[in-house]
Amino acid sequence: MLTIGAITLSQHRLQEKDGRWLKLISGLVMVGLGVYLLVAP
Repeated sequence: MLTIGAITLSQHRLQEKDGRWLKLISGLVMVGLGVYLLVAP
């Protein structure tokens, strides 16, 4: 997933609005993974 993001960023510049959405989505994914790790046996 990180590789895909790096390739996408290197191919074209993100606008400020797109960067905010990317940060929001990546933050939600990290929170989701954290909750999963806490809840999973």
